[in-house]
Amino acid sequence: MKKLVVLLLALMMVGAVAFAQTAPAAAAPAIQFSDTMSVGVQGQFNGNSTNAIASYDYWNNNSAMYNDLDLSYSSGNYGWFAEFDTQDGTGPTWDAMNGWLKFGSMAKLTVGWAWDTSFKTLGDVGYYSDFYGQGAILDLYPVSGLTLGYFLHATTTGDTASNVMGSSAFGIAYAMPNTFKFNATFKMSPNTNADMATASVAVLAVQNLTANAEAFMYNIGDSTAQEYKLTQTVAYAVGNITPGVVAYEYSFADSNVPFGFNVKPYVNYTMGNTTFTAYYKYYADNYYVATGATSPTTLSSTTTRNEFALYAKTLFDEHMTTWIGVVYDDKGSSDPLLNFSTFKVPLTVMYSF
Repeated sequence: MKKLVVLLLALMMVGAVAFAQTAPAAAAPAIQFSDTMSVGVQGQFNGNSTNAIASYDYWNNNSAMYNDLDLSYSSGNYGWFAEFDTQDGTGPTWDAMNGWLKFGSMAKLTVGWAWDTSFKTLGDVGYYSDFYGQGAILDLYPVSGLTLGYFLHATTTGDTASNVMGSSAFGIAYAMPNTFKFNATFKMSPNTNADMATASVAVLAVQNLTANAEAFMYNIGDSTAQEYKLTQTVAYAVGNITPGVVAYEYSFADSNVPFGFNVKPYVNYTMGNTTFTAYYKYYADNYYVATGATSPTTLSSTTTRNEFALYAKTLFDEHMTTWIGVVYDDKGSSDPLLNFSTFKVPLTVMYSF
């Protein structure tokens, strides 16, 4: 399958050259690049006296030292893109390497290791992994505001044709300006009954209002192992102040396995180049995941947790951003794994050019 992907890339590049030779002359494009570096550290003070200085980018849920280098080339109707990541001194590894070709305003073909965010969920999760990986992505634009997508996922050498076709994903995205957006995906799986689907909607009709919802369903074909997740976000900006709330609900079809929810009211206040955020997050669920485990363990009763945070995000110029704040998490007194509170002081510095 990897040989097929390489062949498709070669054919696409040949086609692109032929197209360019018949197109009107234009200024020669150049290779573009951008780089983002971040460093994160946090002081952590635990209720069980195991205090430590941790290397971690808490605010972006990332490794302590992270570098992202993007290279791209575009000639209008064809081009290529590559992304290389280095984390905590390991790497670089490539996250993306693909070539793409546009067919006027009607279609776009991307081949290689690629991703397509056209169909990502329109909320706090922003999930797009259904259209990420090695293979070929075809996007169609039949009418204004509508995008249809198909991802043929190339897996590993030696996979059968049925496994490759069984890893396909389909997507639809529709946007009506100043009214709403709707995105949905369906991903097939070569594993029995492991298909998944997503759907999301965002309201655009009210100025200063952020309102969206996401839905996820996993293991669609297995009535005993289906998983569900819902998220909702509502916020409204009044001058420099934006209050809002984000909620998550999740459950499993089997009544003997976990369920739960969390809700996070917050407020943002912007002053110059700095945005101050304060939030409270409440968790309630009946499970925990042990270290190294791949599945959750059900508890006999629902546990609760409380988390508080106050932090500042500052844009010093067009290149540098910092986050600094404090986070307190009581971990829940009845949680058998994390039955001690933590107090964190995380700091992140990010630089882009």
